[in-house]
Amino acid sequence: MKKMFVKITKQVTGGGLRAILPLCLCALFSILLTSCPNSADDSYTPPAQTQQASPSSPSAPATTVPAGGTEAAPEVQYITFKGCVQEAGALPASYAKPIDDLFALAAAAAAQLEGGDQIDVARAARPDVTVAEGMDLKFFATATAREDGTVVEGVFAAIESSDFEMSLAVGKTWDIVCGVKKISTGDVVFQDTYSKQVTAQDSILKHDFELLPVQEGSGSVSLTINFDGDAVDKVEARWEKDYANVPALSPAVTDSSPATFSASSVPCGSYNIILSFKDSSGISVYESVQSVTVLNGMTTDTWTVESGESAIVLVDGVPKFSVDDSLVKDKTSNWIYVGVPADLKGQGVTASNSNKGGAYSPLETLGAAFKKIQSAGKGDKDFQIFVSGEINGNSTIIGDITSSGANANAKSITIQGLVGNASDCLNGNGSGSVLTINSTVPVIIRNIKI
Repeated sequence: MKKMFVKITKQVTGGGLRAILPLCLCALFSILLTSCPNSADDSYTPPAQTQQASPSSPSAPATTVPAGGTEAAPEVQYITFKGCVQEAGALPASYAKPIDDLFALAAAAAAQLEGGDQIDVARAARPDVTVAEGMDLKFFATATAREDGTVVEGVFAAIESSDFEMSLAVGKTWDIVCGVKKISTGDVVFQDTYSKQVTAQDSILKHDFELLPVQEGSGSVSLTINFDGDAVDKVEARWEKDYANVPALSPAVTDSSPATFSASSVPCGSYNIILSFKDSSGISVYESVQSVTVLNGMTTDTWTVESGESAIVLVDGVPKFSVDDSLVKDKTSNWIYVGVPADLKGQGVTASNSNKGGAYSPLETLGAAFKKIQSAGKGDKDFQIFVSGEINGNSTIIGDITSSGANANAKSITIQGLVGNASDCLNGNGSGSVLTINSTVPVIIRNIKI
């Protein structure tokens, strides 16, 4: 192999140097070609290159570029998502104890993680933890990527733990659903959703989930009430309004105590039930409106003392709905009837503002009812005004009726139709406002046409 030597002579003029420079570059390129250990037709193998998985993703496999192969797909980065189910402050009574028990087990499971041990999100399986006897609830968590439908299951420290972790790929939007489901059927009872577009800057994400009743599926209602004494002859139960796809309560009316009112296949949600306790003439002597929450796959069968209903009391630690003569007397002292009840028409009962305002001595106008409330001076009582038939004229709840201070007159005022259909109405005859409220007392208007 011949070697080429090139001598570059400096010229006085700049033009000569520019003329010889291309020749010098060509000669230099020729030297490089003749001195390289591998010529252009030799095979050169670069060392293998390995892409390591993200440290935060112990389950992501390493990707290797084989000799002579094509470049691997871009490295997938992961972040750690940590979630926790928060215990609700108040729940329907029939679910409160199971949920409390579940959180108690969660607290015990957390205590067993000595020294703050971390949950191993790389585990393909976890120990078969035995659930407490009778426990049919557990926490769950799943994340679904909107872009490709990838599903990631949350890993809990134990089956009854309320804390979980999961590894989520960066660059995707994840919809994370967490809640409580029944072990026996898989029905979701409570759930909450959190959505997040994950980026590499997130590193570790944390979110607390609430226990929210699911709005899909159906459950049942089975509620028992008790009544005794001379004041109550029978009890009627009905939904407050015609809820869509909700079957009627059965039985509608009964004179037997205790009485259980039931309904099956009730869509999940919250509803109001009206319980009317009536005397032998069919006149309501006690009435209660109760909110009922129906959850998927479960039965609402226990009253809750948190409702504030006087008839719900604890008996041996269990809430019972019970109405007796003393309760009826106390309740009806705050009831005012306006208009003659339909069941008493033709029996010599007439409406007059000089009457006492009872079912058998009803008032004629709302104005008279408001004056009775003002003069009663029961600032700690909830008043109910039952309207029967058509009441004519305009009425005003005056500012002198207040719910605060030494001269408080009422805690609240409810104006409602006695029957609850279009026949109970307030008619202003087209002259001004039918009802004007100038008072600070909370006013509830229910089941009446205006």
